[in-house]
Amino acid sequence: MNDISQILLGNKAIQSLFDKYNLTDEFVATPEYDTLYTELTGTVVLLIEANQLPTIGDVSALE
Repeated sequence: MNDISQILLGNKAIQSLFDKYNLTDEFVATPEYDTLYTELTGTVVLLIEANQLPTIGDVSALE
């Protein structure tokens, strides 16, 4: 069984997303940081849904 970290680290969409940006120590202070954050959040949501991974609010996963 894969956990979310394995799926994310090996995912080409995630890798290509990070490749679009020049990630430096100062990156967090740039306008591109917010764009990356938004794109990454959306991509993670799509991956969770596509792989039918449980989420914190998914009560049926606890049963």
